[in-house]
Amino acid sequence: MLRRAKPSSERCGSLPFARGGGQVSDSLRVPLRNPDFAPFLQKVRDERPDAVFVFLPSGVGAQLMKQFTERGLDKAGIRLACHPHDPAYPVGGLNGVEHVLGSIEGMRRFVALSDSPNHGLNFCQGTVAEMAPEPHAYVIRAIEEFAPRIFMVHFRNIKGGYLDFAEVFPDEGDVDMNEAIRAYQRSGYKGILCPDHVPLSDLDPNRERFMSFALGYTRGLLHAAGYQPKITTLTN
Repeated sequence: MLRRAKPSSERCGSLPFARGGGQVSDSLRVPLRNPDFAPFLQKVRDERPDAVFVFLPSGVGAQLMKQFTERGLDKAGIRLACHPHDPAYPVGGLNGVEHVLGSIEGMRRFVALSDSPNHGLNFCQGTVAEMAPEPHAYVIRAIEEFAPRIFMVHFRNIKGGYLDFAEVFPDEGDVDMNEAIRAYQRSGYKGILCPDHVPLSDLDPNRERFMSFALGYTRGLLHAAGYQPKITTLTN
């Protein structure tokens, strides 16, 4: 795990992963100024993890991607998946942070940086929906274009659109989640659909029941589309 994030952000990512049976092999921090990712990426390659999570501020991503390729991590079978801006920013950026991956065009430029099959997207469907005034059509268009380079999907919904939206349950937003499933199916996507960002309420302060509903709803859509998801039982 290679990160440039606050310890609280690190815990938010690591603890749920560990509770689900995953193991974080290491956590690396990179200097904020004049970052040279090479020694850190070499350590990642030596450990050969199943996945690497990277949290970066604006402006240094290109350097990371360049050194990721130079160190041969892509050829070692390690995937680099980029999450789009969350939420989408106004054109021209916000508070000094540039608007780079806040549109289909931006994601297209990112994907074009490398032809490696291990260079792709952590496709946050909710974030993509936030990029446009007509989120449903925009999400379907993005799925159909980027499916070969999508490694994981954050399967969530919003109500509203560009610069004015609310995160909602998967069945009450403006994106037709059934049609989204069909679009992934048509486009050949075979990866993970991960429920994400359910509303916060005093009725479920830890959001466990709300996330359970999102997971059950997703499984129902998969069954309706003809999939038979494997049943996983945790022993501990």
